[in-house]
Amino acid sequence: MFQLLVAAALAASPIALPGCPETCGDIAVPYPFGIGQGCFHEGFNLTCQKQHRTKLLLGDGTEVLGISLPNGTVRIDSNVFQSASANFDGTWSGPPATSPFTVSSRYNWFVAYGCNIVAQLIPYGTAVGNVSTCASMCLDSVEYAKSHKVHHVAAAGRAGDEDPFMHGWFPTIYMELTIDKRY
Repeated sequence: MFQLLVAAALAASPIALPGCPETCGDIAVPYPFGIGQGCFHEGFNLTCQKQHRTKLLLGDGTEVLGISLPNGTVRIDSNVFQSASANFDGTWSGPPATSPFTVSSRYNWFVAYGCNIVAQLIPYGTAVGNVSTCASMCLDSVEYAKSHKVHHVAAAGRAGDEDPFMHGWFPTIYMELTIDKRY
């Protein structure tokens, strides 16, 4: 019964500081996050962009898809590597070391999809070694694979389930992706 009363009280109480926006579009903006001066804790500033379609953005311009204080998560729209080229190298970096955010091993998948791909998650900064590696190799002819509907997916699984190095929260992660016809 006490839990119900607490839940009802929390649901009825404002989620933002007084005088601050509580939503951006259909996304709730709970404190310590906030939109506008004096509405957020340091490092948790957001912007509500209302051009074309409403977007909630982190201070660095990354789009926020949802915030859950009970789960301690912020879902973001992050880059996905795509390339039709036979040779491609790319990188993606997680939040900088100075950020209050980390990459969660509980809510993320690390997947390499396609032919002749090697993808590695590497600790950024002073840490050494791989967190996880995925590789997907195909037949020599990509055209053969396409015409025969051959699809290859290599995954380290949901981060943490299959790779013992993936347990926990990573303050900084760096990803390298290589697509090379020579593999």
